[in-house]
Amino acid sequence: LHVGRAALLLDMKNLFVHWTLLGTFFSVLGFWMTTWIAFNKRLWSPSYSLFTTGTGILMYALLFLLCDHNLPVSRSALSASFGKVGRFLSNILRPFQWLGSNCILFFVFSECCGVLSWFLQTITWGAQNAKQNLVSWFHDKFLWHSCGLGKSCTSQSPCGPVEVVFTAVGLLFWILVCGLLHRK
Repeated sequence: LHVGRAALLLDMKNLFVHWTLLGTFFSVLGFWMTTWIAFNKRLWSPSYSLFTTGTGILMYALLFLLCDHNLPVSRSALSASFGKVGRFLSNILRPFQWLGSNCILFFVFSECCGVLSWFLQTITWGAQNAKQNLVSWFHDKFLWHSCGLGKSCTSQSPCGPVEVVFTAVGLLFWILVCGLLHRK
């Protein structure tokens, strides 16, 4: 909350100095605390919480600089500072802008909450309790068998190549949807 509030109160130079100092302070403090308190994700130890807070602030500052800083219409600080290379990188990072502009839609309908996946799984064909729906067909039949991504896996348990491609296709779908909504 403080990181976003600081963006409203400070000019850009002081803002990045503030974010860098704050992120570095929390990261170093969290790392330093590991000498006394174990770095434990499951229990959310103070050392883990402070370290991830610091790295999160630093990542937010970096992405804000690359994607959103001084963005009149379609230009970022990156493209203004680094010319052709900056414009190229700005275009590559543009899907992050689209996803960020429609983040609630992306979160609710993507695999995070699974609303769209759940809805598509309710539309079935064939036998009453069979896994014959669009999501299962794409995952099990198309990716696993037709594309041959399940060859290296021994059972129907989660298979690495199938899961990676399934997730990448879902992400590309939502990038396209959010990009279309961003243009409107």
